[in-house]
Amino acid sequence: AISAQEQVLSEMSQEAEDRMCSQASAQQQDFKAHSQRLLAREQAVADREEATAEIEQAHALRSQELSRRETALAERDQRLAAREQANAEREKSIEEREGTVASSNRELAAPPQAEESGEP
Repeated sequence: AISAQEQVLSEMSQEAEDRMCSQASAQQQDFKAHSQRLLAREQAVADREEATAEIEQAHALRSQELSRRETALAERDQRLAAREQANAEREKSIEEREGTVASSNRELAAPPQAEESGEP
């Protein structure tokens, strides 16, 4: 009878051990699956952070290029304004010289005036 009881206890013990091993194995697989999901999420976050950094870098480069272009346009506008000023001054000078020449031409074209000497 003891041997039959030992046999039953041994079987029950073995079944309990098998259940515990099965549960432990299932928990271990769940843990591994959960760990893999966490790693995948971490990798996805790292990928998004890298993509964001690349986008920010591209944005910074575009901003620098726009700033460079704006500076070049401002410099060009200054050069154009200086040329317009110089052209306006040259035009004014030419008009003054034209006025002087026209006045000289009128004086030269005018008939000589008789001096007042009392002669008829």
